[in-house]
Amino acid sequence: MQRIDAEATVEVMLPAWNDGAAKRLILEFVANVTEKGGPEFVPPMERIAVFDNDGTLWAEQPIYFQAFFTLDRVKALAPQHPEWNDKKPFASLLKSDMKAVLAGGERAIIEILMASLAAASSSCARGRSASIASRPSRSSAAASRPSSRCTMASQGSCACLS
Repeated sequence: MQRIDAEATVEVMLPAWNDGAAKRLILEFVANVTEKGGPEFVPPMERIAVFDNDGTLWAEQPIYFQAFFTLDRVKALAPQHPEWNDKKPFASLLKSDMKAVLAGGERAIIEILMASLAAASSSCARGRSASIASRPSRSSAAASRPSSRCTMASQGSCACLS
């Protein structure tokens, strides 16, 4: 297990990363959760970091997180689309028949992916991601609300809504 020196300077943290928003946000997050006495402090025994073999946070097995999100999104949107109950590949997905979904090939997968993102603006997607990343792991209350960054929530058309 690799330990990170708490005294390491920003210059040596993530040295292979380009300077930019992603690197800055990660470093800010780490600083916030490790600052003793800070409002976002997380005690060391409650911290969890999971890395894949290539050093990323992306899970690949059993499937990518993005695939889980897509499948869950379509299921959450299904009540607004009763036609999906009889239309492939959605009908198969709603019955959790992944074998039938995959039998539809690339076209079926793209159709599901596009449906899961159709109502999402970029600000909505960013806000949803921030909401998921910032909520306490023990609480799912934030998951049922659109992010304050979502520009579509006030119109009732936010894809972030559960």
